[in-house]
Order: sequence, then structure tokens, then C-alpha cells
Amino acid sequence: MKLSSKKSLHHDGTHHPLCVLQLASIASLHPDVTHVIFHPGAKFLEGVKDESYKSDPYETGLPATDQNQYVQTGSELVTAYSNIGIDGSGYILGMIDSGLDDLSCFLIDWSLTPTTRTAAADYKNPITEAYRRKVIQYIAWGDGAPAQDYDHGTWCGGSAIGRCNFTDPKANSYNGIAYNGKITVFDIDENDNFLNVPSLYTISLPPAYNAGARVHTNSWGTPGINTYTTKALDVDRFMYENTDFLFVVAAANDGDLGYKTVGSPGVSKNALTVGASSYPDHEVLVYFSSIGYGYDDHMIKPNIVTPGTSLLSTGVRLSDQTYSCNTQKSSGTSMATPIAAGAALLVRHYLENASFWGEYCDTTYRSCPSVVKTGSKFVSGALVKAILTTSGEGMRATSATPVLPAMNLTSPPDLFQGWGQVKLNNVLPIPGTYDFDLYVADYETLTSLTERVYSVNIKDSTQPLRATIVWIDPLNVMWASKNLLNDLDLIVTSPQGNVTYGNNVSSDEFNPVERVVIENPVTGVWAVTVVAKELAVGTSQSYAIVITSGGTVVEAQTNIDPTPIDISKISYDPDETACYAQQQDGSPANQYIRFQLEDWLAGESWTNVNFQVLNAQNSAVYECTFIPNSDLSTNPDNRGFQCAACLPESATYTAYVNTESSTSSGGKYMRVASPQCNGVSLSSLQQSATMVLKDGVCNECSSGSSLVQALMFANVTDDDSADYTWYGDAYYQIKDSTGLVIASGTLLISDEEADTYCLPNGYYTLVVNDDILVTNRLKHAKVVFSSGIYNETLIGTSEVTNFPVGVDKKETKSNDDDDTPVTESVGFIVGITIGCLVLVGILVFVWFKYGRNNSKNDNNINTSLMNNNKA
Repeated sequence: MKLSSKKSLHHDGTHHPLCVLQLASIASLHPDVTHVIFHPGAKFLEGVKDESYKSDPYETGLPATDQNQYVQTGSELVTAYSNIGIDGSGYILGMIDSGLDDLSCFLIDWSLTPTTRTAAADYKNPITEAYRRKVIQYIAWGDGAPAQDYDHGTWCGGSAIGRCNFTDPKANSYNGIAYNGKITVFDIDENDNFLNVPSLYTISLPPAYNAGARVHTNSWGTPGINTYTTKALDVDRFMYENTDFLFVVAAANDGDLGYKTVGSPGVSKNALTVGASSYPDHEVLVYFSSIGYGYDDHMIKPNIVTPGTSLLSTGVRLSDQTYSCNTQKSSGTSMATPIAAGAALLVRHYLENASFWGEYCDTTYRSCPSVVKTGSKFVSGALVKAILTTSGEGMRATSATPVLPAMNLTSPPDLFQGWGQVKLNNVLPIPGTYDFDLYVADYETLTSLTERVYSVNIKDSTQPLRATIVWIDPLNVMWASKNLLNDLDLIVTSPQGNVTYGNNVSSDEFNPVERVVIENPVTGVWAVTVVAKELAVGTSQSYAIVITSGGTVVEAQTNIDPTPIDISKISYDPDETACYAQQQDGSPANQYIRFQLEDWLAGESWTNVNFQVLNAQNSAVYECTFIPNSDLSTNPDNRGFQCAACLPESATYTAYVNTESSTSSGGKYMRVASPQCNGVSLSSLQQSATMVLKDGVCNECSSGSSLVQALMFANVTDDDSADYTWYGDAYYQIKDSTGLVIASGTLLISDEEADTYCLPNGYYTLVVNDDILVTNRLKHAKVVFSSGIYNETLIGTSEVTNFPVGVDKKETKSNDDDDTPVTESVGFIVGITIGCLVLVGILVFVWFKYGRNNSKNDNNINTSLMNNNKA
């Protein structure tokens, strides 16, 4: 079954699959349940899988809105940016969708030939035809062709970068918003059946990125699953490692089901998640647009809104057409998403072009005339996201749904509209048309407990003061009760000392986006402050900042170098504040170490069990236990809980949990991990680990040791709909040269998790054992071990020896790879002796069989020879 934005949740008289999935999830929690399968008579046989967020079928004769105009200038309905040449020229958009009709006049090449398809097996080396007018890369993971009659991907691609190639004035009015851009396509549709999207990190996103795409549109997801799945994890990881990349994704079309209906990967903290406005009133959120929060009850999703109802764009050819300029009408967050992605291309075109930002910017700004950092072609994805967030304008109301009444909306952000509806004329000035100041700074960095203050001299109070920061947060673990790791805060202070906090929260600890809007700021010097709390990952965090106003940012009064934080200016978690405040009054330095407690039984395993940190005298200096349904998550199936310890530095501790004291299956469903400490991965397999705290780092790899990662996968096939665990029935081991097990772990509450260790340089044996898992669940475990340039993948019960850590890989050695002269070796002597005996035996055998008879003819032969000689 595929969900549609305008269809009932009950089909063919069967139970809705989300209800079935919930029942199955509850059943699977019981330790005695080994299998959960769907009855053969049920309609929902495929499980939950990725789908395109389907839209209305093709319609004719209905009015269409001009989405391009509205996104650029709102109710003015003017394409002000396209009119001055900001049209996506030179930019490439990536897209994963149902394919694309590249013989439509909006997407066809000058040669009137389709783009060469790359077979799925060749995805690592795709064919890229940069010379083509529109579609420069097409990976046929599916069938490599658009769907018949209505094609989701054709609509989406055309609405973003489509431009009619034929002489047809009518068709030209349906060009995409960035109509001079190009596109790459990753086709995941097979005969109108949407396939599961393969790994974003390793398969789907790299081809587009390598072809030059720095904005990627995704109108698909796992509907009804408001959970941080592998897809969301992949997005966060890919954006963190490729900082100039922006992943744009649909929120989903389940808003009529109520709160927390944003699907995955839309719950990704780093992605730009898009909702849809209604028609004809764009100031109202359409009823089907999914609403937040994100899965952790605090993350604001969607991020932005664009038009998504009754929109016309590129249509697929009919079966009897070679070429066409067909259009099709559609509604859905699927439609809003490529429009937002097209707007992101316009933002890049504006910021990275000397004729626009380079011409319009204030020459006193560090980012003028070029925002792009040295050695790069592109601004960061964080800056593009910050520009679009800054442009957001508050909407008036929501639409009524079967479960929620229509509601008036207040100033954003909120869980309905995010930071509002995109209107580029709120953030990108055009001298003589939209006159205000734009200040941007990209790749700004802060270290723990520091701040940077930007001074803004307001001269015109009729122009709003808008300030936005966006950062790409590091990868967290699956099922984390709070996904944000590195927390920054935005504070805006008026000349009179009045303070406004980012997102209207004094200390937002959940969102990597913060914005302040002052509609009518008083004249005078305002302070825009960015504060870094204690960073959980890394020594610094980069961010992008955008400030618009009727004034200027005074760079001379902006502290370019960060300064130590004044803790009194911001509200912290009291425990964290107390921990680090000691560093400022001469007391010994501390570290604030976070731990994630996990339990597949949602806390039952932790009854009367504590996690402990022990000092050198083996006394507990910190204790924590799993608290089900904590205030960080109301999900009754929450399987993760976070706690933190404040520990003095320059000391050695032991992290310890006695899983054997658990009354639930001997603690096999329990696990403790710390994203800050290498080697702290505790379970029934390994109940303790050493923690060395020094210079702000826990368990740093010392000289003579190297980092080793064990990346565990629950599903070899990368299928999000399958179980998120090994159920304690599989494990990995790392053994040293003596065969001693020095590291061991298991995967419990996510479908992908990594353990890291600092190991002495040398050679190790890697082991995976999933015999019990295969017997009980009919599934295999997978672990990818990595150390520097060396990787080893083990699937199922298997073992590899001589895995190199910090050393060169061993060459295969023959038996004579020693210094003994070959003539003195025992092997040589024995070999020669045996060889001689065998040879003698063969000669004796041959003589007895042939020699005696042949000797009778010797005289005759000799006589014959003699006679011949005489002749």
C-alpha cells in the first residue's frame, strides 16, 4: 500500500499498516517472542518501506499557482531574481526519485537524445555527461524509465530545473524555478513500484556529489515512521563530512494524522525538511503537510514551507508520443520540496557569483566580495540553509484535519511551519528593489565555552532585524533521546539591554538552527552573540551566520577571535554549568562525559541495576540507571536514555555495569556507550572499560596505538523496515596476538552502530558469531572493521587473522621465508630423500615391466644398425 495525501487511512477493509507495525513492535519486545510475521491474507505484506510521497493524479482545467513567483517575492508574484539572471546557471541539482522523462521538452537535451543510463551494478563509476542541457547523469537503480501516464520524478525534476526547449510560449510559463540548472537522477522505480532507497551514504548520494551537485532534492521517505532510521543517520553523516552539501527532503503527507508525522529521513537534524502551503491561500498550511515535532519531542520539523498544492509542472509523455511538452498538476510535500531545492540553487547562484553578492555586498565585510572559503567553489550547506531559514515568513493558520481543528499561528518557529514560508526577498537584497543590509559569515568556529559578538548598528527601524545561525552537527548514535551533540546558542541584545533568545528559548538544546526576528528594532547598536556550550564532539564547531537589517554590521567592533564565555549570560543545564564553572575559579578541570544507556526491553532490563563510574580505589563516584519514558521522550517504546557525569581530569576511571544482576535474560538486552570515550562499549560481553581523562579528552589514542572502528549492521540488505537489533544473539570480538579477547560488543537498539577502540599497533584477529541469531531469527549480522586505510567486512559467523592496526598489512609467507640456507633445512633434506626413493621405485617398476622383454631385441637392433652402416 502506498500513502496518498488525499486518501483514507483504511484501504480495502484492512487494518492500516502503521497499526499493524505498532502491534508487531510491542510484541517483539517480549523476550519469548522470536518471530513476528504478517498473516498471508493481509494486504500489508511488504512491511514499511521507502515510498515517494504520492500526489494527486494528473488533472486538467484547474487553475495553477506560479510557485516560482511566490517563493521569490511572496504576494508580489514577481520573479525578481530570475529577472536579473539568478536562474541556476552553472549549478547542478541531485535527485532520488521515480526516474525522469528526459524526452520532455522541459528536460530534453539539445541533441533530442536521452541521457545514457548507468546500470545499478556500475553505480560506483557512473556515466556523467556534463555537456548535456539538463540531465547529466542517470543511474538506473530501478528500470531507468519514467512511469506511464503520471511520473513523480518528472514533475519534481521539472519544477526545480526544467526549461522548455521548444518554441512554445505557453510551455515556457511552466519552467522550473532554477530553470537554467542541470540535474542528476538516481532512479528507484521499477515498473511504477517504488523500491527501497539503498544506502544514502555509500550508494545513492556520492554519484551526484561527485558530479558537482551540492543541493539534493528528495520527495520520498518512510511514511508514518517518526523515528531516526539509518536513512536519517546517513544524511547527518554525509552532510557532516561534506560541508558544502545540502539535503532537502519532504516532511511527508500525513498531517491529517496529527502530531509527530514527519517521516524519515525528514527527521534528520541536519537536513532541510519541507512542508507545504495550501491553495489559493498560501498563508495557510495545507491539511496533509506533516507536522512535528521530530522524534525527540523538541526538534523543530519541518524547517520551512513552500507552495505544495495544485501546482503545474513537467508532465510525462503519453505512450504514443516521441516528445512532448505535457504538464501535470500535483499536490504534496513532494511538490514543495523540489521548489525549495530550486530556491537553494538560486541562493548559491546569488552568493557565489561576483555579479550579485560580489557586487551588492558591503566592502567592509570579511565575506565581501567572496563568501567562498579559499580552495573551494561552494559556500557551506549550513549557509544556504541559514539563508532559506532567514527568509521564512510566518504563516497565518493551519487547515482543519480529522484529528486537529484549524488553528491560528503565531510567530515562528513552531511544529507546523518551522521557521515559516520561504520568501527570498526577505533575505537577498537587490539594490533599488529590495534595499536592506545582508551580512553573512561562513565557516565561523567556536571552541567549548567561548562566544563571538557581532555588533549591528541599526539606522532604519522599519526594516526587521533578522539573525540566524545554522551548524552541521556531528553524527550521534541511533535512538539517542537527544540527538544534538554540539550545542550553540544565539542571543540578541538591544541597546537598552533587552535580550531575545534564538527560537524564543533561553537555551535551545535540540536544534542546530536558531533564529531571532525583531520586527521594528530601535536604532542604535545591537549585539548578536553566538555562544558555544561544552562541545561533545571535537575541539571546535563551525557555523554559518546570516544577519539582515536596516543598518550595518560593524566588523571593527566584532570580536573575530572568540572570547571566553560569561556563563551568567545564558541558561545551561545546571549540572553542566556546575561542572565547568569549576574551571573558571581555579578548581581542577573537569570533563562532562555523556553516556547512553540502552535496553531493547525499554528499561525492564535495568530494574535494580546501575551503571557506575569507579575511581582508582574502586569506589563509585557516579551512578546512573535507565529511566523509562524520561522527559526527553514520551515514546513508550523508548529504548535509549542519556545521563552524564562530571569527572575531574588527570585521572583514570572504570566504567562498569553488572549485567549479570539483571532479572531479564541475564542482561543480554543491555548496553552502555559513550560517544566521547573510545572503548566504552559495555554489555553482557564486556562489563567494564577503562576511562583515562586528560587534556579535555577521554581515552585518547597515545603514541604507538591507533583507532579501530567496529561498525555493526543489523541488516545486511540495509532495509529500514527490518529489526533494529541483534537481540543479544550475535557479537563481535577483537583478539590480540595471544588469542586474548580485548574488545567485544553487540548491536541492540539501532540498525547501525559503531564502537571505537584505541589499540596498540600490531596484528589482530577479528571474529563475528551470529549462530544463535541465524537459528532464532533467520538473519545475519554484519560488521565492518576499519583501521586507517585497512577495512575488513565480516558477514555471518566468520574470522579473519592478521588484521593490521597501525602497521603494514602482512604479505602471505611461504614455508621457506626464513634465513636458513635451503640446503640445510629439514624440509629440503626430507624432500630430497622422499623424491629419490620415489624415483628409484619408478625406475624399478619400469624395468620389470618393459626392460626384460626389450633386452631380447637388443642384438637385433644393433645388427640392423650395423647392416645399415655397411650399406
